[in-house]
Amino acid sequence: MSSARYERLPTTEEPSSPPAYELEDGRPRPPTFPVDPRFHQPTPSPLSRAALLIFLAFMFWLAFHMRQAGWIGLLE
Repeated sequence: MSSARYERLPTTEEPSSPPAYELEDGRPRPPTFPVDPRFHQPTPSPLSRAALLIFLAFMFWLAFHMRQAGWIGLLE
């Protein structure tokens, strides 16, 4: 038999968070830098998104239409 004794665990959690200047594993927190505004671009308007989708659909239609015209020319 084991000689280990039963040890009761506490029922309430004790706050054990590290200080604000340290990470959880004890390493010092890296310095923070100001945020570069180039990474926060404004959201494009719904009209420009719709225009882009219409343009892409038109380009696909044009590509297939030109491809079909080339095949018809070869067959005749």
